[in-house]
Formats: sequence, C-alpha cells, structure tokens
Amino acid sequence: MLVASTVPKNTRYNTKWAVKVFEEWQSCRKDKTATSIASTSADLDICKVEDLSTPLHCMNAETLNLWLSRFVEEVCNAKGERYPGRTMYVIICGLKRHLSDKSGLDPLCKDDKR
Repeated sequence: MLVASTVPKNTRYNTKWAVKVFEEWQSCRKDKTATSIASTSADLDICKVEDLSTPLHCMNAETLNLWLSRFVEEVCNAKGERYPGRTMYVIICGLKRHLSDKSGLDPLCKDDKR
C-alpha cells in the first residue's frame, strides 16, 4: 500500500488507461485464435501460444510476443485512427508497468523468464 502511494497519479492513470485500451482491442478482435496468425512467423513455437482470450497478466512470453505485436499493428482510437508513435509508446510502457506489477518481473526483458 505504501509503495503504491509513491507512484505518481498520472502514471497510475496511464497504466490503467493502457490496460483498458488493450482489453478493448482484445475483446473487439474477431479472430482470437493464435493458429491462424502464428503460421506467418517462423520463429514462433505455436504450441506455446495461447489464444487472445487469455487475460493479459496470465499470458506467457510467446503469447505476449504474438499478441502485443498484433496489438501495435492494429489498435486504433475511438475515431478509427491510428495512435501517434508517442501515444503508442505510452501505451506499451503502461502495459509493461501493469505486467511488472502483476508478476514482479520485467515481462518485456529478455533476461526475465515467466
């Protein structure tokens, strides 16, 4: 509780907003199966990739790799326009903070294992 109170209000807001943007994209995406997408990536072990119905904080590294890359490619604002680069950066940082808070690890760092 004490540590949470040291996080700036704006940072908490941005983290919550980023998760909301991801979850809205996640729920609106029609094809939630990994098999139809993963066939295009030679480096991906399809056996380890979960479908998009998996909650963000429960996704393994392979699943995060696939779905976060699709998210960045596809996500749009309420007007249907692409987010500017700086906004995408804020969203990804917010998702990273959220995942770090949930797991205690840095989920986007190659050295940390989930």
